[in-house]
Amino acid sequence: MKRRCSLILLAVFLTLWTVRPAGASGEAAEACAPSAAVVGQVERGVADPADARALLSRIEAACAEGFPPAPFEGKVAEGLAKGVSPARIVRTLDAKLDAFRDGAVVLRDCGAPVSPQILTVLGEGMFGEAPPAMLRDYVCAYASRQAGPFLTGLEMTLLLHRAGFDYGLTRTLLDAGFESGSLAPPWRYFVRVVLVARQRGVTDETVTRTAIDVARGGGSPSDVSARLGFTDRDLSGRSLDR
Repeated sequence: MKRRCSLILLAVFLTLWTVRPAGASGEAAEACAPSAAVVGQVERGVADPADARALLSRIEAACAEGFPPAPFEGKVAEGLAKGVSPARIVRTLDAKLDAFRDGAVVLRDCGAPVSPQILTVLGEGMFGEAPPAMLRDYVCAYASRQAGPFLTGLEMTLLLHRAGFDYGLTRTLLDAGFESGSLAPPWRYFVRVVLVARQRGVTDETVTRTAIDVARGGGSPSDVSARLGFTDRDLSGRSLDR
């Protein structure tokens, strides 16, 4: 019986790998095949072939629409590892796919740079608790910026939002960083400075004013912490979760 189920699952997987999305080339269809690791995990953890097909088809659908498959494969792997039912994982994947579609529309409407990394960060933001209006405002405000700083600012915005940092303050800091060309990758985790400053009784407004001055001078978050009276050692091991 076990061998028969394995053969059925194998047939499902082979079918998924050979079905091409409408209008897709053979190369594109092959590129959208789920990774061997996820296929193996589904084979081991899902008994019903229909459930297996539903899970893997969502990964293929995301890839066929131009989205990075990793966030969707990761959600399948995470769900199965936690013993979540396939039906619930499918619902989550559908919601994530809708969020990525919304993110792609915002990028297109605003004429913003597009890369797999930007699609992933924006899609996850849309899927999470970030307000869509805030994300649209960010994308449209900085759409003309280069992809690297644009991505850094987007990640910075989402992490600060998770920490309850006022978006208006974030915007003033981003304006300074973009105008000076200083929005380098280290600013992505500026939230660590905010969290330590709060523990020491420094207000978000004071942190922002200091950070704006540093950004205008081409500095980094470590320069902000130094001006506020603490060092990089105080930031080590800081959790980004509030």
